[in-house]
Order: sequence, then C-alpha cells, then structure tokens
Amino acid sequence: MFMIFGVVLMSQSSGVVDAMVRYDEKCDSTLNSASAYACKNVELVVAKDMKKPVYFYYHLANYYQNHRRYVKSRDPKQQRGYYMPYDKVKASCDPIVQIKDLWPYQQKDLNGVKFTNLDDVAIPCGLIAKSLFNDKFKMTDKDGTEIKISEKNIAW
Repeated sequence: MFMIFGVVLMSQSSGVVDAMVRYDEKCDSTLNSASAYACKNVELVVAKDMKKPVYFYYHLANYYQNHRRYVKSRDPKQQRGYYMPYDKVKASCDPIVQIKDLWPYQQKDLNGVKFTNLDDVAIPCGLIAKSLFNDKFKMTDKDGTEIKISEKNIAW
C-alpha cells in the first residue's frame, strides 16, 4: 500500500515546475525623504511551460511575527480608536512610539499628507505598525500581457 502511495506522489511531484527569484537585492535601496524603497520590475525566467492552475507563493525570511517583543509592542486602547498621549504608549509601544521611529524617510501619511511634527505619537504605534508587508505583485507573460492573479480561496 505504501509503495502505491509513493509511486502516486512521485508521479505527481515530477510535473511540478518551480521558479524562484530573490528581489530585495535587485531593488533600489536608496532611502531618503524624496523616495520610498521601490522595486519596479524583476524578471523571473521559467524554464518549462506551466499548466493551469499556476500557484504564486512568496517567502519571507527573518520576519518574526510570533516573537514576544513583536507581539507586545502595541497599545490596545490606541488600536480601539482612542488617542493615547506619548507618556501612555511609551512603554507599551517601545521601540516604535513616534512618527520618526516608523521609517526615517517617511514624511507623509497614506493619503499623501505631509506630517507636520515627526515627534507626534505614531498611530498606530509599535513594531506591528512598522512591519506591515505591503508588496504588490503583477505577472506578465513573455509578450508583456498581464496574467490575472486570483486572490480567491487563499490563506490570509
């Protein structure tokens, strides 16, 4: 029985096409107040044709969301929508308490409004706010035609 199971697994895995590229080393890492960390185009060459469905995965390294310091670095009252002054969040949000602690080059909020005081309390504060993974991916074929990536039935 195990022999049959093994043969079935081997035949299924032999058809898997795997391609990988590390893109953080290929991006512009110049960080200053005028530009953010940006990675425009990274080419991934796939050696074989892939049959549908094609699955797209990404791998994060050194991203410790279960580390105790990471989990504790937040303020629950602030996350519920209450404004909390610096002295109330200093201990609970350490080391990311003020706007200037988030990213040294970040001068604007998500709406493009320039921050007037980088010493204001970061909302949200804490390591979770700093480690937001917001990379976006777009795939095209060799002719430049965009390949639609479905986000249905995926794990979040």
